[in-house]
Amino acid sequence: MAELTPEHRAFLAAHAVDPDLAEKLGIRSLTSREDTKALPEAWENWANFPAILFPWTSPDGRVEHQVRPDSPTGDTKGKARKYVFTPNMTPVLWALRPVGPETTTLVIVEGTKQSLAAATYAAPHVAVYGIAGCRMWQKDKAPIPDLAVADGHPVVVILDSDSSTNPDVYQAGAELAEALELEGATSVLFTRIKGRDKDGLDDVLAAREESRRAVWLARAIASAKPKPADAAPKRTAKVPTGVEILPSPAEPLAVARVIEPELMVGSTLTVRNWRGGWWEWRTAHWSEIEELAFSKRLYERTEHAQYEHATDKGTSIKPWAPTRTKVAFLADALSAITHLDQATNVPAWLSGDRPEGTIVSCQNGLLRLEGRELMAHDPGYFNLVSVPFDYAPEAPEPTEWLKFLEVLWPDGGEGQVDALQEWFGYVISGRTDFQKMFAIIGPPRSGKGTIATVLTALIGAMNTAGPTLAGLATNFGLQPVLGKSLALISDARIGRQTDVSVVVERLLTISGEDIIQVDRKNRDAWVGRIPARIMLMSNEIPRFSDDSGTIATRWVVVETVQSFLGREDRALKPRLLQELPGVLNWALAGLDRLLTRGYFQDTAVGNEAVEMMREGASPYAAFKAEALEEGQGFEVTVDDLFTAWTFWCAQNGRDHPGQKPRLARDIKTVVPGVRTVQPRRPDGTRYRALQGIRLRDGFLGLGSGTGSPAAGTGRNGAGTGSGTGSRGTKGQVSDFGTGRHGQNYNSRGSERTGSDMAAPPRSAPVLSTDQIAVLPVPTRATAPKPASDQGFSSGTGNGPARATTRATAQPAPVATLDRCPDEDQHDPDWTCSTCGRAA
Repeated sequence: MAELTPEHRAFLAAHAVDPDLAEKLGIRSLTSREDTKALPEAWENWANFPAILFPWTSPDGRVEHQVRPDSPTGDTKGKARKYVFTPNMTPVLWALRPVGPETTTLVIVEGTKQSLAAATYAAPHVAVYGIAGCRMWQKDKAPIPDLAVADGHPVVVILDSDSSTNPDVYQAGAELAEALELEGATSVLFTRIKGRDKDGLDDVLAAREESRRAVWLARAIASAKPKPADAAPKRTAKVPTGVEILPSPAEPLAVARVIEPELMVGSTLTVRNWRGGWWEWRTAHWSEIEELAFSKRLYERTEHAQYEHATDKGTSIKPWAPTRTKVAFLADALSAITHLDQATNVPAWLSGDRPEGTIVSCQNGLLRLEGRELMAHDPGYFNLVSVPFDYAPEAPEPTEWLKFLEVLWPDGGEGQVDALQEWFGYVISGRTDFQKMFAIIGPPRSGKGTIATVLTALIGAMNTAGPTLAGLATNFGLQPVLGKSLALISDARIGRQTDVSVVVERLLTISGEDIIQVDRKNRDAWVGRIPARIMLMSNEIPRFSDDSGTIATRWVVVETVQSFLGREDRALKPRLLQELPGVLNWALAGLDRLLTRGYFQDTAVGNEAVEMMREGASPYAAFKAEALEEGQGFEVTVDDLFTAWTFWCAQNGRDHPGQKPRLARDIKTVVPGVRTVQPRRPDGTRYRALQGIRLRDGFLGLGSGTGSPAAGTGRNGAGTGSGTGSRGTKGQVSDFGTGRHGQNYNSRGSERTGSDMAAPPRSAPVLSTDQIAVLPVPTRATAPKPASDQGFSSGTGNGPARATTRATAQPAPVATLDRCPDEDQHDPDWTCSTCGRAA
């Protein structure tokens, strides 16, 4: 008879059994019929090899052989026979470690491996005996004589974990305790095994580190209880063969715990509830599951299941019978188990080794960009983007793709090809932290759609959305973008009914990684950060409305200038799609360059387009570029600024320049460092000014000039100034170039006069009389002034005319309103055009 084979030694060791101890107890491997010749005649026909032989030896030396085949055979009812005794054998109390002089406790353990595990790790003063099953201590319902070893000793019985759930096991334990007490045991207690339905002592010990097993067993014996369980389990109805029993529908969380292992790979979940939706790991990436599709899975999962319905008399088996309510409660319980914090931004590592660096998911693994290391796919990596083909470092150069780009942008197009290459890599990486959008501007049939087709194929059509700019302003306009990694906007037209401010706000929110609430049809609103990168293709630069001009700074712009209308290459796209592995390597090279630099490189063409976009989005940004310059110590009065702004609006077709108090606020959106101040004039009166900016030399002829204060009468006095005074007196003049406000063109002026000290002179071109004649005339309701509020102003302009004019205040009607709608914009220096009041 052979000793234990290496495979059988490993099997026993995995179940917390010492193989050397097993061999000392006579346990052997059976590998052929030759090994059965030494066994009793009843085993001569045994033919299931290999197997393990266990000689169960009673306290009086009687032996009953038990065999465990590696491949169990079925009995007459088809049930697998894992452990086999000879028919009609008399049960044996297996004396693994018999009672001795130093014995203080006697332990009886249910099961073969369980008993051997106890003999391996029990303390020396503990005697260990085994029973083959919960009732294998009796013959014809009578206790076997072997139980007499308990006389005079405290006994601890260790049954399998089902003693707390199986009424038969519980009852067998209670009857064993009575039999042992009759045999003279001083006490009988039970160590309760906690585990799955049929876990035994060997399973519990094997789950612990070897160094902890003896300590745990000693504590378990010391903490034994008087009963196998706190209460006898109720008898349940017989479960039909092949029918799954789930917890009751009234316990959805318990049902969810049963289903939870089915949603795992190893110990990592492959289904997550994130930001109000269900997401499933598809090996290369995660994708969203429609709510109805997930409900369908739960219906199918519970359709044929049953559950135990408990009553005072016991339990009965009833169909689980999924309904809308039951499935909804079950889905809610599963969402609690699989919940992923909505603050989690993709891509992110949820578990695992969390390797550092940028990861690009390909079909054949996770590519770590640094070092081009290819790792196995892992559900612990939460990403929405993957390329739909294998990473192939040896893929040939994409010659057709490069030829195509050379046609669009010869010699790299002043960096535009590099910008496109970096954008491709940025989209593939799944990153959004550069907070940029990409635009391709060009005529029809100039290659924009071909570029979009290649990028879509590179990341997968399922990861791409196609919203329109106008659609972004609608209630549900952002719903199609959820869960997508790229939003391709091919229609940049914005109609008159579109709220452009909403479009701008949403573009800034998405590209800026801000949290946004998205309304969804027939579903709860979604709240979180949208990880989609935005790419726009348009025939012309879109006109956004953004006073701050921020929207323009978010764009990386390239331009295509050559149209292929009427001479398209219909076979080009198929040829390009065959080169996707090579295009991927090309894009990864761009991503390398982008990450090394840390930002997208500006191009001359892109800068020009961005500037045009900025000027179109914000008239204040355009006005600043033409009329203002920044610098420490610079200053411009609000009056002069508004005069220049009004003229600029007239020259640029802006019919409504607005009101002066709002201008200072709006200018600050494009020049944040500007401060509003109210310095005093030599006569003690105050005027409003902005510090940190001034009008550019020569803009409208309103430069700095020289002048001297003079005494006068009236509210502000009369003064004489010389030069192109941006500060001087207001009056009626025949040319643009004098006057305190500079609104004194086309022979009109306001009612006030004053004196001021002008700044040092500087040259400035002036407008001709013909140019001035076409300027719009600002109108304001003015309050009547005293007759003494008259003054004489003499100014010397840089234009062809000099003027000496007397200005007399004229009464004007005053509107009567209980409360002015523009009250918050009232200014001490002028009269409101809405209500006619001076603040």
